[in-house]
Amino acid sequence: MASTFVTLEGLARAVDRLLGMFDTSKRFLAAHPPGSIHTTTSGLNPSDLYGGRWRHMPSTGEHRWLRLEDDTATQDGDGDAFLDAWPVGSIMRTTGLDPASVGGRWERRPDIDAHAWQRVG
Repeated sequence: MASTFVTLEGLARAVDRLLGMFDTSKRFLAAHPPGSIHTTTSGLNPSDLYGGRWRHMPSTGEHRWLRLEDDTATQDGDGDAFLDAWPVGSIMRTTGLDPASVGGRWERRPDIDAHAWQRVG
């Protein structure tokens, strides 16, 4: 059986790699390369938590709509297909369309993505 020797340098590299697997900051930044957008309900800048450079973005003006139960029947195939795609309980995100204009009953919900940050470096 052949002997295996471990050098101190090799052991140090292995420990560094192992510890890096648990580094939340490295994993977060790897998942959010420059140009990525991160949304959060807290006002904390991601650079304070994970590093990197981030730019606070203006609101996207997004609205959320909750599909409510109803007995609305549409008169055209497009409306029926729309309602089939958004079953009761679904939440639709839109920047302007009121989904009730296409069909069904909807309730506007608050936007929980209060802050958006774009990674710039």
